[in-house]
Amino acid sequence: MLISVEVLKALAAAYPERKYKSAGTYQHLERVHDFFRVGIHDEEYYSEDFEFCRDALGLGFQTFILPAKTEHTGSFTFVMDMAAVGSLRAAIGRDADAAFASHPQAALM
Repeated sequence: MLISVEVLKALAAAYPERKYKSAGTYQHLERVHDFFRVGIHDEEYYSEDFEFCRDALGLGFQTFILPAKTEHTGSFTFVMDMAAVGSLRAAIGRDADAAFASHPQAALM
């Protein structure tokens, strides 16, 4: 993710209760802000990146997606090929819009 410092400042100001004292890696800092939380909405799990974009959207910021292949590696490697997703959506047409409307997390992709 490429994130404007303005988004981070706005999130820190809007959610001061998300600051904490680190017992781990960031012990040298007085306080650390939890920008990348997970969330559950309507019994659906939102990972850190989705929740971050949702929080930013709530403050009026937009998310733009680079049509490229990206990977996120943790306990598992997740691969996202946005160009392929865009091609698939174009091929499916209006049916995709209805599918995305019924599954809001997919619309963030």
